[in-house]
Amino acid sequence: MRPEISSWLIWLSFIPAIVLSIIPIPALLEYARPLWSLLFVIFWMIMAPEKVGLFTAWSIGLFMDILTGSAPGQQALALLLSSLLIACMHNRIYRVKFPEQCLFVMYAIIIFQLTYLWVGIITEKIHFNFFYFIPIGTSIIIWPVVFFILDKFCCIYSTKSFTSQ
Repeated sequence: MRPEISSWLIWLSFIPAIVLSIIPIPALLEYARPLWSLLFVIFWMIMAPEKVGLFTAWSIGLFMDILTGSAPGQQALALLLSSLLIACMHNRIYRVKFPEQCLFVMYAIIIFQLTYLWVGIITEKIHFNFFYFIPIGTSIIIWPVVFFILDKFCCIYSTKSFTSQ
């Protein structure tokens, strides 16, 4: 049984993802920055699909486009397409064990990064190099940490008690 959490707390939980996505870091580490907004969207699409869906993914992506100065709709499209995988496979992803769930998350991360790279190349804002694949690895590595922190957040602020069941 999923815990229920209010919509405003879900939206509030995106603030750390946005801050972590735009906080200045050394240029060398910029290529290794995990895809924070994607990881948070994936988590909430798995845990609260009735409250976080494709529109939320697109909205967060569009907001990230504005904040980062990427091509309009670049992150929005990438988040939308990767979230589509999660939305379509939600029942399976929610019911499987965590290692298998990580595979679905990895596929969504790859879809995001390839879409982001493709749009960037088409709009001539990105010149291809293999450094653009590093966030895939760092995001996959950081996913268990994000999942367990947000899961604790979900349990702490849940509006439904599990002890009464």
